[in-house]
Amino acid sequence: MFKGSYEHPLVKPFAKIMGVIPIASDQGPREMIHSLRLATDALKNGEIVCIFPEGQMTRIGQMLPFRRGMERIIKGVDVPIIPVNLDGVWGSIFSFAGGRFLWKFPRQIPYPVRVTFGKPLPPTASAQEVRRTVQDLGAEAFARRKKHMHTLPESFIYSARRHPFRFAMADGQRPKLSWFSALAGALVLARRLRKQWQGQEMVGILLPPSVPGALVNYAAMLMGKVPVNLNYTPFRMKPSLPARNSAT
Repeated sequence: MFKGSYEHPLVKPFAKIMGVIPIASDQGPREMIHSLRLATDALKNGEIVCIFPEGQMTRIGQMLPFRRGMERIIKGVDVPIIPVNLDGVWGSIFSFAGGRFLWKFPRQIPYPVRVTFGKPLPPTASAQEVRRTVQDLGAEAFARRKKHMHTLPESFIYSARRHPFRFAMADGQRPKLSWFSALAGALVLARRLRKQWQGQEMVGILLPPSVPGALVNYAAMLMGKVPVNLNYTPFRMKPSLPARNSAT
């Protein structure tokens, strides 16, 4: 456990009972080696040691690189490495979603988190190999979670109903557009384009990145179409210059 959390007066008594090993990246070499040796001794004594090899909580919701401390803990110990993935943690009160830790309301109660255990890996597995395995577990967990997730047009309608007057989007000509106005605009465009897009599963859109371009995309998705945005950047042909002969 991060030493700063371990030393909290409300946490430390329970952490000691559970055999938590405090560790921090800002520790000196001696303290760091001592913490790693405590984890190694626990493995040799037949205990299960749970570590977070990233070494810190992600601020972006993506998995960070695994540190080499895991390899030092298990070096010379013949025990398996059990990869574990926690899916759905980002967005909970224990994540940094929204730039805050703890001080936010949960999205739902109870908050669902999926814990997936992979097949045991040999003790010689590197931190990179373990990370790839955990990534694969995360991909599998996301595939199972996907059927319970809202589609983009569903989330668009939900946001417009929940926060109709909040800021939704803007461009150089429109400094502010609310969610209600965005939904109304997308619905109007969907009605206008229904005949032109009839019978088409995918529709091509050639518009600059702007509020109208975004609304046309939402209009297509509200009608069950797949929008395909084409590159709007104009391509200018440069005139070829005649080759120059070098005189010697």
